[in-house]
Amino acid sequence: MGYYQFTGRRLSRVLALEALYRFDLLDEPLNEAIKDIYNREDPPEDVKKFTNKILESVKANLEEIDKLIDQTTLNWPLERITTIDRSILRIAVAEMLGIEEVPFKVSISEAIEIAKLFSTEESGRFVNGILDNIAIKLGFKQEEK
Repeated sequence: MGYYQFTGRRLSRVLALEALYRFDLLDEPLNEAIKDIYNREDPPEDVKKFTNKILESVKANLEEIDKLIDQTTLNWPLERITTIDRSILRIAVAEMLGIEEVPFKVSISEAIEIAKLFSTEESGRFVNGILDNIAIKLGFKQEEK
C-alpha cells in the first residue's frame, strides 16, 4: 500500500490504524498484523516505538475504550460504527488513556484528520463529536455551555 506520504507520529497512527482494522475486521491478532505491516513498510524505529505504544495502550484498555465509545454514541451501538471509524476512535482514546505525553487535543485533531483521509468528511465531524465528549468524561476538557 505504501504510506510514504506520512511521517513521524502520523505514520505511527496510520500503521496502528491498519493493524486495528485487520484485528477488528479479520480477527487477526494485533502482533501478527503489525509484524506483517512492519515487514512491508519498513518504518523507522521511532515510528515503530510510537506505534507499539499505541497498540499496547489499545490492548491494555480495550474494554474501557469500547465502553467509553459505546456510552458516548447514544443510540448508536459500537458494532454499528464503521470498522475504520471505530479503529480511529480506539487509537485516539488509547492515547488519552495511556500515552501521557500526547495532549488530548492532539489525539483528537489527529483522529479527525485521519478520518477525513481514510473515511469520509462526515466521519471527521462524527469522530470529533465523540472524542470531544470522551475528553469531557475523562476530565481533560470542560463542558461548553
